Amino acid sequence: MVGEADARLTKFIGYLESLTGKTITEDDLALFLVHAGFVEDLSQARTQPYWERALPHRMTLSWLSKELMRSPRTLEDLTVIDCPVLLTKGTTTEDWEKRVVDILGSSLPDARVVELEGSHAHHIESMEAFIEELNSHLRTTQAA
Repeated sequence: MVGEADARLTKFIGYLESLTGKTITEDDLALFLVHAGFVEDLSQARTQPYWERALPHRMTLSWLSKELMRSPRTLEDLTVIDCPVLLTKGTTTEDWEKRVVDILGSSLPDARVVELEGSHAHHIESMEAFIEELNSHLRTTQAA
């Protein structure tokens, strides 16, 4: 573990674990979008462009488990990943989510962190910029 646990992260992990094996409702998905930082409150969830993309795939949230969410892996385990890694975060992503990306970026031997306009869903909100960064990353790794 790195530093103190964030209370919002602890609450979010508990919420995700509560979905394990459950039939995921639209209300569950809406609450997930709030917890994950896609929207600020429940009233916004169903009006976001991401809603239509996420709705058909909401059952994937039931695949999460305590074993997955509370992995015994350590940051030292990341040192064996020797390939180039692209990590992204959004300009308005929650601080605790940005921290995860930053810790991974400083722990992986060959990582690059890019900040794109948007929230936790920045890869969707700034899709063209994300694809440009991904293509650049792939070109760089193929040349190496």
